[in-house]
Amino acid sequence: MIKAQMASIQTEFQMPARTTKRKKKPPHPGGEVHEHLVEMDFWVKCAYLLTPAFLALFAGLNAVLIAVYIYPVISILYFIIRHRYLKSVPPEKLVHVVPWSHIYEGCSLSMIILNLWVLACGYALYNHFF
Repeated sequence: MIKAQMASIQTEFQMPARTTKRKKKPPHPGGEVHEHLVEMDFWVKCAYLLTPAFLALFAGLNAVLIAVYIYPVISILYFIIRHRYLKSVPPEKLVHVVPWSHIYEGCSLSMIILNLWVLACGYALYNHFF
């Protein structure tokens, strides 16, 4: 008797069947390029964070200042790899991606480091020759 009551309660509260099917949205045309740029951005930020840590761990705290000379090299390599990747992307996919967007923090950080490095080299050359 209890089973019959439970069965009747379950049939009363059944959810109605869905009448419309969800349609899958087509993938964003620039989604793959965006994901690749975000991944590159992540790796360059990790390189900036881990370089001084590895230098301090393996070479001692005195070697951490070497990172000042390594950061511009990381930045230049990052921009070369990024430029070659963006050159290889077909134009129809590249239209939907803004490579200079604020989303890519690693790119901004690399540009700031390169600008500071150029200014420092300019000041050093100016002080050396004049």
